[in-house]
Amino acid sequence: YGYCPMYSNWYDLPYDIRAVSKLFRATSHHTSALTTKRNILTTAFKPHPLLSRQEFSALVLNLLTFANGYLHIERSRLGSILRIRARPAVHMRRMRDLDQYVQLHSGIDIAQGTEHQFAKGEIIHIYEPDLDQEIYGIPHYLSSINSILLNEAATLFRRKYYKNGAHAGFILHISDAMNTQEDIDDVEQALRNSKGAGNFNNMLIYTPNGQKDGVKVIPLAEVAAKDE
Repeated sequence: YGYCPMYSNWYDLPYDIRAVSKLFRATSHHTSALTTKRNILTTAFKPHPLLSRQEFSALVLNLLTFANGYLHIERSRLGSILRIRARPAVHMRRMRDLDQYVQLHSGIDIAQGTEHQFAKGEIIHIYEPDLDQEIYGIPHYLSSINSILLNEAATLFRRKYYKNGAHAGFILHISDAMNTQEDIDDVEQALRNSKGAGNFNNMLIYTPNGQKDGVKVIPLAEVAAKDE
């Protein structure tokens, strides 16, 4: 299983599961696609005395997001099943003995993190099949990561561009002579007052004694605001 590196006595996943976890909230399109599927399956699920709807929802969300879902069978001292709970896939790993599993309590530093080892038969592992290994599942949507990140970057760019407000919306060009400087100041103040938070800045150019078409509005934002 060289495709899955081994740390201590457990196998790591063949992809960066923490990066995929952050990717879940990258764009509304990606998040809504996964949550919609989760909601449909959760609605159709009939709760069981051992498996609640909440635990089933957590299982499905982990399976859809990471292609790996884990259920922990909690037993009494006498061996009877008390309940079945979903475990977070981001912390779960398979051990050298593939029938055993371990949960990392500190997934940030695998070298210093503590572990909880489950007994054989305590964990039910559901995963998507992969072509290169049979230890973990790999999400099928990983091939669309570049598209998801590009969508996120474009959205962030538009937000920053809007909040910046340091770009021209249009240029008001007045070449006809006005009576006094106060008239020009009034027009300039009116332009400033029309600007809201994050809106485009407008520019005023006054060239007295101009020629034909003395007042022109030159739009800039229609071209400058397009980032795609």
